[in-house]
Amino acid sequence: MAEFNRKYPRIPLSGLALIEMLESETRISGPIEEISRRGIGVYTKEKVIKGSRVKIKLFCDVGKGPVDYQFSGKIRTEEKKKEFGSIGIEFENEINATEHQDLYQYLVSRESNSMNS
Repeated sequence: MAEFNRKYPRIPLSGLALIEMLESETRISGPIEEISRRGIGVYTKEKVIKGSRVKIKLFCDVGKGPVDYQFSGKIRTEEKKKEFGSIGIEFENEINATEHQDLYQYLVSRESNSMNS
């Protein structure tokens, strides 16, 4: 995905994203590419439409055992790379300490490390 001037850096995260397209009720899944407090990159073979509203369910391990979170968002980017591609989804609401405590702490700890690199 293209790199822009971002408020929050993208952080690698191992896990799986299940994505439901709200307009068509199509469901796709793929491994997480990277995540920030404002959005997520997901690898997929599926064709998607930019601007589509989605619900996302994340399954990941942020160092305290497996967790799962749900988000709403919109597909902002799609890049095709040979057989696979990646999609960028902007969350409707930022990842925060109240609703996503373990994931938020994971990101904040890695954001400070990436800014010092």
